[in-house]
Parts: sequence; structure tokens; C-alpha cells
Amino acid sequence: ALDPDPRPALYAGVALLMATHDVELAREWADDVLVLVDGRAVLAGPIDALTPAVMVQARLRRTWTRRRASVPSVQGVVS
Repeated sequence: ALDPDPRPALYAGVALLMATHDVELAREWADDVLVLVDGRAVLAGPIDALTPAVMVQARLRRTWTRRRASVPSVQGVVS
């Protein structure tokens, strides 16, 4: 109840499939990633495996803007 990040409690056991080019958003939300280059997988594994070398290979750039993703609150209201 005092956890500052409610996602682990709210989304335990929930799977989410998301396609994005936003590396920071992926780092915020993903446990595992699949990185494709020209339709071929260059990485399938934990988000921590998304190294600068993989990002260069996949032509991904780090986004420097930081934004807060909307997360449903415990009451179910989107914040």
C-alpha cells in the first residue's frame, strides 16, 4: 500500500503487448522486449539486454524527454 510505484501490485500477472519506438517508454513498462530490424529479431530478452550496441544496430535513439505514463490508480481512475 505504501509502494510509490503502484504498477507491480496493480498489474501482477497481466501481460501487455506494445509496439513502440520509444526506448524510455519501453524501459518504464517492459520486463522483456523483442527488437526487430527489417523484420528480423536482433534481441529477444530482458529489457536490461537493450544495450547501446543493440540500439545502434536497431537504429534506435534514446529519447531525452521524460514523461509520466498514465497509470490507473487503486480506485480505477486514470491519473
